[in-house]
Formats: sequence, structure tokens, C-alpha cells
Amino acid sequence: MNDKTITVMTPVYNMGKYLDLCILSILKQTYENFILLLIDDGSSDISSALCDRYAAIDPRVVVIHTVNQGQGEARNTALKFIVTPYVAMVDSDDCVNIRFLEHLINAMDETGADIVCPSFLDFQDENEIDIEEKIDISGKNVVCYSRDQAIKELCLNYRPNIVTPQKLYKSKVLFNIRYAKIGVNIDEWVIHRLMLNCEKFAVLDKKIYYYRKSAEGMTRNFSAKKISGVQALIDRINCLESAGYSEYLPALYSKLHDLAILFYSRCKTNGINGAKLLKPYKKYLIKAFSIGIKHRKDLYCRREMILHWSFGVNFALYGILSKVIK
Repeated sequence: MNDKTITVMTPVYNMGKYLDLCILSILKQTYENFILLLIDDGSSDISSALCDRYAAIDPRVVVIHTVNQGQGEARNTALKFIVTPYVAMVDSDDCVNIRFLEHLINAMDETGADIVCPSFLDFQDENEIDIEEKIDISGKNVVCYSRDQAIKELCLNYRPNIVTPQKLYKSKVLFNIRYAKIGVNIDEWVIHRLMLNCEKFAVLDKKIYYYRKSAEGMTRNFSAKKISGVQALIDRINCLESAGYSEYLPALYSKLHDLAILFYSRCKTNGINGAKLLKPYKKYLIKAFSIGIKHRKDLYCRREMILHWSFGVNFALYGILSKVIK
């Protein structure tokens, strides 16, 4: 190991169907100075055996077996074992171009960024993906943001990409980062903290990360656990306000209001008591109306304003008014 070694973190849970392609796309990297850290999160399929098989044939592969705790805790486990100056994250049902690490480390060297994020390509299970496609990179493909610019883009435009896999990090950026134990929206909890930890954020406009859209994906089905998205946005509001980014609170509260209404509506459609789940966050929803909507009042008609107000005041009242106000 030297000062340019990268740890590639990959949590694994029952992804035997896709794991070969994921691991092979990493082991075939043109940039060879890396450690592949596989966290087997108590898999009950062939995933555990596959991890061990690759560890036996390639010394760069390190496997840690744990009881099943969820993807967030699997990532937290991986973070405890990071000893390299750089870290990349690849999910076990995804794969990467064989020049993924080479292009990211070069972009990081050229820009001095603490985080480099490439574009990604969606693909379906039935589609073939060419991990060896030659993708040329030039300096014109890289856009750099300061910390303040990156946080502004996150708050106002939901950019740069909020997921934490797909990127290359200087390991210092991951200091004190911990993922939520809940199994959904885990990236939403940490992306703002990662941006606060970095001086410069670079975006590489090339699709060298391949994101699989599969039936097994963790973000497909709605459940009560989706309340984590609301909780994560509240955490972002509190975190960024404490860090002095109060100018973005109107935009964040507006997003919170819209997200909470969407969550409540989807709960109702799925027979879930959304009012009970949202009740602990009433003070934030009331504030979301008074702060967020005030700054966007020109975008709403009278009916929408009344409904937004009632949602913060009383969920039952909101349900009644949404039916009777035309």
C-alpha cells in the first residue's frame, strides 16, 4: 500500500445474481492500486461464498462477514477498516467501467478536489453493459464547486448527485460520517455532512458508473420506512443551519413541506397511518409553511395555500379541506 491506494467499499447482501459482474468490473480496473473491501452483511444466498472465492484468488480482496444489520450499518463497518488515503464506493448490484478508478483519481489530482463524482448510466437487468468501453476524458469534462457552491446546488437544485456510492473521496472527508441504521434513504442523511467536510467538489461529466435498475433494488417499494426521507431532510436543515447556511432554509423547508405531503398521500394510498408517523415532526411542518411557503407564495393559488397551511396545523383538517375546496 502507498499514498495513492484506494479502498473500494462494497456492502453485500443477497446479491449473488449480480455480484460476479460487480466484482469483476472492479478487479479489472486499469488503476490497479486498490483494496476491494467486501462487507458481507449476513447474506443467506451464494453471496458469502462468492466473496470468499474472490478473496482466495486475488490478494486485493478483503472480506468481512457480519450478521445482517442493513446497508447503513454495513457501510459503517467498512468505514472502521479504512486505512487508505482514498475511498470509492460501489454498490453490489451495480458495476463500473474498467477505467472508473483511473479517471476519478486523475480528476482528483488535476482539480485538488476532495470528492469527485462521475455521471452514471442506468441499465435494466435484461440489458448488457460493456464495462470495457473506452471512454476518453478531457479537462473540459470536469466542473469544480467550492464547498459553498456545492451546498448551494444541493439545497436549491438537488445537485450534485446525492448518492454516496459512485464517488471517489479523500478519506479525511469521511471522518465522523455514520450512516443511519434504517435501510432506506441512507445517502440523504450523510451527503450534506460530506459536503461540509470537503473544500472542493468535482463533477466528471462522463458515464463511468453503471446503476442497475432491478426488481431487487432497495428503493422500489413504498413502506413506512420512507419516513426516513423526511427525517433526513430535517437533519439537513438542522445541520446546515448550525453550519451557518441559513440562507438556504426557505428552499429546504419548502422541499420538506412538499416531501411530507407526498409521503402522507402515499401512506394513505397504501393503508399506512401517515399522520401518526409525521406527528413527531409537526413543529417542522408548521415552520415549513411559515418559512418555505412565504418565499414561494407567488407559485401557489389560494386553494394550494389553504391546503398547505392546513397540513401543518391538522392532518385531519387537511384531509377534509382537500376534498371540499375546489
